[in-house]
Amino acid sequence: MIDEQHTLPATSLPPTEGPEAFPPSDPSPFLTVCLIVKDEEENLPRCLESLRAIGEYQLVVVDTGSTDRTMEIAREFGAEIHEHSVVPWNFAKARNIAMGYARGDWIFSIDADEELHAGAGHLLRQLRAIDREDIGGADILVEDMQQGRVHLSWTQNRLARRSHHPHWVGGYHNRLHHDGDLILLQGVILRHYGYDLSPEEIERKLARTEEIIRREMADGPGDYRGYFYLAHQAAIRRKPDAALDLCRTYVDNASKLPQFNGAIYHLGFRCAMSLGDTAEADRWLSDGIRAIPEDLDIAFDTVLYGTWRVRQDLVIEGARRYMAIYDHFEEQLARQGNRWTYSYTPSEHAWVCRQAALALMDQASTCLERHKGACALMGEQDAADERDAIARELGDIGIKWTNQ
Repeated sequence: MIDEQHTLPATSLPPTEGPEAFPPSDPSPFLTVCLIVKDEEENLPRCLESLRAIGEYQLVVVDTGSTDRTMEIAREFGAEIHEHSVVPWNFAKARNIAMGYARGDWIFSIDADEELHAGAGHLLRQLRAIDREDIGGADILVEDMQQGRVHLSWTQNRLARRSHHPHWVGGYHNRLHHDGDLILLQGVILRHYGYDLSPEEIERKLARTEEIIRREMADGPGDYRGYFYLAHQAAIRRKPDAALDLCRTYVDNASKLPQFNGAIYHLGFRCAMSLGDTAEADRWLSDGIRAIPEDLDIAFDTVLYGTWRVRQDLVIEGARRYMAIYDHFEEQLARQGNRWTYSYTPSEHAWVCRQAALALMDQASTCLERHKGACALMGEQDAADERDAIARELGDIGIKWTNQ
């Protein structure tokens, strides 16, 4: 999986600011959980409480300048606390420092504004059951929570074997790299609350992230990945024109990207819809269908576009694809890689089913009207037999038909 030069390899050296290497006799736990924190007294108890069901593990907390009760709370949960200053701020560097203190066979990186929502009780069991030495890391499902509901979901590589040279890269929306292949842990769900904030708090967070993105893009010309995240930020700020320009730049440079994020088609489509530009929306949707036909968001967007343009054929086509993909979503996640998915929620599922039912009922109504007209041209007995047959067959599937 490695496609960039190793930086700060946590498995071989502790961070330069950190302690001396642990002596060989120091007992090694099976799992180390790593966090980087700063002024997280509100979020940290929820996060650490959610980890209790894992069982035994080493808990490493790297504090980067808290002035509240963050470190006190971490100590109450038995954490090993290390203080570091990271200037200018870089998420990957901070995470690599934390991993430098890990002694476990596996390392699990989590943030204070997250909680292990499901699967904690069998996380260790799944890791212990991995018998292939070429497996270097594990993905889990992450759900972004906003206003009490799942806003979007994606898989993310959060666990890595210490022996497979794990290291984080990227100052923003950073990625965990390591030697070896990846697996997807079943039923393990991490919930993220980082954007469940007031508009003012969200703007401060967006401004900080944008500063990091632009600094990294300036330091490394050709980092076109940043355009995806800038487009996403523009959309959050309700600037669809700016977001579309950034979407186009990202797609135009797809060949220069180490990994293309197909969520750009969904983002471009939604921005075009918000502007009422049907031609532009059609282009983004058509490109998305060609590029990632088995994508849940693109199937959902097909239903949405069909309702917008009053195209029942598109509603039904998109709904059938959406339902099939939804039923096998974890398999789809494993294939599509670490990208955001917006439409894997009960509310989106229910909405698609409703639109499909309405479209199919409208088509059925048209067919029944045509059936009535055909019966009017038949002989009296034949027409009576046909009406009895359709009433009986509709009754078999729970529909009472009285339009005779």
